[in-house]
Amino acid sequence: GEFVPAYQRPGFECQEFRLETHALTTLLTPEQLARLDAGARIAERETPAVRTDPERHCRMVGNLADLEHAVLREIMLGSDEKLLQDVALWRQGQATLTGEVQRKSRFRAQEPTETCLWLPDEAGEDCRLYRLERDGELTSQQKTCILEAIALPENISWLDDVDYLARLLRLAEERDISPQRCAQRFGRVELPLRRDGEKWRYHHRLGFFRQD
Repeated sequence: GEFVPAYQRPGFECQEFRLETHALTTLLTPEQLARLDAGARIAERETPAVRTDPERHCRMVGNLADLEHAVLREIMLGSDEKLLQDVALWRQGQATLTGEVQRKSRFRAQEPTETCLWLPDEAGEDCRLYRLERDGELTSQQKTCILEAIALPENISWLDDVDYLARLLRLAEERDISPQRCAQRFGRVELPLRRDGEKWRYHHRLGFFRQD
């Protein structure tokens, strides 16, 4: 059937670099699953699970970490197959001066946003979500945001266990300003405009994501 990348946003899977399967229990070794850190992203395996498929003009990859290394190797060093445009284009010739290269490979697509912030109450015990309007007023967005609670499996922990409110109160004390003023200066977040009926889900470690 038609190829549809599963690990693309985020991820490195694309038409030219495809995974043999989308099952994580197959794409990651038991050792990789036992220790979830950046090690696999930094150190390339001695024998990567990568093969060339000349019929589909792509590379098939059997390990999720190998996929990242294979794509980055192609971009940084290039290859005879020229599966992806490598960085040599930027230092050879003057094509980038025309803007055409940038047009075809955009860094980020812009979309309308609204400015929101978590504002602490007077007691400094809780935060509520507000939107900053054009006139400077703050309007409550608490009814549009659902707070998420995630139970972590055994042997899994957050890298940093200090939450937003604790950090905010500490920063306000260091700068000798009120927590409310500190939140308005340092606690802002730019969120894409919501569609009608759409809500935000929020987790204090993972951030915002939409819910229809």
